[in-house]
Amino acid sequence: MLSIIRCKLKKSSLESNWIRKTRKLNLFTPSHHDLKKFVRETSPYVSCRFTIDFDHPSYRQGIISKVKDEYIADLLAVVPVFKMLGRRENYRGLAISCLSEIGFIIPNKVIPILKQMLETDWMRDQDASNALCELGKAMPNKVLPVLNVLAKSENWNVSGDAQRALCNIGVTLPDKVIPIFLQWVDDKNNSALRFQGISCLEKIMPVRFDAILQYFRKWAEDDDCNVRKAVALSLRNVVRDKPDQILSILESLSTDKEWLVRSAAEVSFGKYHQKLP
Repeated sequence: MLSIIRCKLKKSSLESNWIRKTRKLNLFTPSHHDLKKFVRETSPYVSCRFTIDFDHPSYRQGIISKVKDEYIADLLAVVPVFKMLGRRENYRGLAISCLSEIGFIIPNKVIPILKQMLETDWMRDQDASNALCELGKAMPNKVLPVLNVLAKSENWNVSGDAQRALCNIGVTLPDKVIPIFLQWVDDKNNSALRFQGISCLEKIMPVRFDAILQYFRKWAEDDDCNVRKAVALSLRNVVRDKPDQILSILESLSTDKEWLVRSAAEVSFGKYHQKLP
């Protein structure tokens, strides 16, 4: 494992007024020297190959924690800096991590930035969606509408990230998220979205089994064969102490008039039996 050493950055000959003794930040646009100071203050630990150690606790105990203890106004000043750093591969994880912390204090400024980062699909590391997920658990009324829009994106990477974030929030706050997925399934003009809604409900089914199962039973008789197929595929992953209800739905789908539905039900039936104790 690479040993961690303190980054030796030469002090710029031009003194920056961005970071003062009080840790107050210069408003508006930071200069190149300001950014170098920021890197030195917020990520002082690098590996012997001079790659940033994002897991070091200094990231969560550094300048941002000191700033927010003194002046919320300073957080407004530093948000644009993190937005710029979020476009740099080496600092993206750090920037989004700090934005996530700031988001708990000034969510109206941070959430749109995280949304934009996720929309651009610049990096496939899911940092932005993970940050929105954590904020969503604390303030669902602000974040869930944003994720709901992103989950319908034509970019499958963006929609996938948003859907995963919604599922993770749903495990903690099922009553907030389930109505969103039900709305997707009710959209009869979008077969793909209906399929995704059922798939997402399956992931949070363990915390609201009876409530969600009644919808699955209803959708097993839906006119759209893709919906019936989605039900068959989703039920293969649900394991309960009393499987009779699930098996009865799969048995009915195994005699469906559509071959794709019958095939999915038969495969799920076999895999479900393998999962039983």
